[in-house]
Amino acid sequence: MKKFHLERTNEALVGHGGLADVGQLLRLSCIDDTCLHREFPNTTIKDHVILRSICGLLAQGKTDFDHIRQFPKV
Repeated sequence: MKKFHLERTNEALVGHGGLADVGQLLRLSCIDDTCLHREFPNTTIKDHVILRSICGLLAQGKTDFDHIRQFPKV
């Protein structure tokens, strides 16, 4: 994955552009490796997928996990 170069601006930031930064921070935090040590093998949805999803929702200002339904399954 490419490294991000962040710079300060006075312009209003709108849209989902900040999600790339959140994803990069989650990657750097090694959240996937941490979750792999505590997951059960028979779970349908992995813990790291849930954590990444809720972090993405929170970054958009959505505090309820029910908002995940508006996004297509990948």
